[in-house]
Amino acid sequence: MIDVLKIFNEIKSISSRGIKEEILKKNKNNQLLENVLKFVFNPYIVTGVSKKKINKKVNNTSNLSIPIISNIVKMMDYLKENNTGKYLDILAIQNFIKLAPKELQELYTQIATKSLKIGITAKTLNKIYGKGFIPEFNVMLANKYFDRIEKVKGEFIITTKLDGGRSVIIKDNGKIKIFTRQGQSIEDLVEIEEEAKLLPDNMVYDGELLLRNDKGLKSKDLYRATMKETRKDGIKKNLIFNCFDILPLEDFKNGICKKPCKDRKSELHEIMKNLKLKHIIEVPILYIGKDQNTVSELLEKARNNDEEGVMVNISNAPYECKRSNNLLKVKVMQSADLKIIGFEKGDGKFSNTLGKIIVNYKGYKVGCGSGFTDEDREYIWNNQDKLLGRIAEIQYFEETKNQNGGISIRFPVFKSIREEGKEVSYK
Repeated sequence: MIDVLKIFNEIKSISSRGIKEEILKKNKNNQLLENVLKFVFNPYIVTGVSKKKINKKVNNTSNLSIPIISNIVKMMDYLKENNTGKYLDILAIQNFIKLAPKELQELYTQIATKSLKIGITAKTLNKIYGKGFIPEFNVMLANKYFDRIEKVKGEFIITTKLDGGRSVIIKDNGKIKIFTRQGQSIEDLVEIEEEAKLLPDNMVYDGELLLRNDKGLKSKDLYRATMKETRKDGIKKNLIFNCFDILPLEDFKNGICKKPCKDRKSELHEIMKNLKLKHIIEVPILYIGKDQNTVSELLEKARNNDEEGVMVNISNAPYECKRSNNLLKVKVMQSADLKIIGFEKGDGKFSNTLGKIIVNYKGYKVGCGSGFTDEDREYIWNNQDKLLGRIAEIQYFEETKNQNGGISIRFPVFKSIREEGKEVSYK
């Protein structure tokens, strides 16, 4: 395992993807390395062990016999079968890590919590080890409606565009797993998990997590409150899974469900109508038909209701696990994921903190000074080294020209710092 640690450290020290691939190729015959990579990067393997749980002091008050784990392979096998995060399982993992050589303890913790970051993706691993080595986790993503209007032919469905955390519930042989759109497990959504037990088995439920809006928050404030609750350690409460699509688990793994959108939504409606759940609800259909004037009318209603926009689904289209012209977003504001390339100090009230971040938009520098809370400004200003090069989600009204004739964006507004590993996207 010391050799595996050295390989990981070497990969982490290199920024070039090509060189990372060469290191993996050179060590392709290392079976232990392969086992660890498959365990950590397979999104369907859930351990139930978070960083908070692994660091928590757990006492064996019932004097139960604690399972003995003798090596890292045994630990991974154990967690595949015992992944509910029960205190006895946590004790078993803690004991194993505690008895491991000191130089391996942090790596073992990262493996158990699936938090190992070495700058590689499932796509890279499948390139090295072969297609299907890591099941790729992809949800159906939307293109922009106004860039693809010609794709809307025949009947379509309109629903509200929700501004929350895209996620999926997977019910696999009775076991409930909830993931972000990137395939990262979301733990401790106890209220949603309990209701998900009532859903049909071996299915994937696609939707958006939003905090119950008891305080009547505006869209942007509700988004922030949702992200704060979703990302916290421990039990997460008062969240609602707003479900807008459904497909068989096997189809999701294969990357496509050929059942038409209209039929999938009808199936979802029948399920939700009979269950009447509180924490898993159906996103209602606003319109079914062929009149494209309705899109603009409902977008204007969304604007007046402080909503982000609407979604257009082609009625007879399949569910494709990729960005698709069969799903189109119509937003009041556009958004892009842009690389942070600099920071500027503020003035006046913000003279001792962040004034704006500088992002790269299609090769041009754009300053963004709006949308930050005071806490955002303080955190970003004090963590510039950590955040330089990270991706920020920026909302804007439209693409425009700057005073020098280059490209810029009108009314840029900061929304969030995206998760590590997120890439630049203008979609």
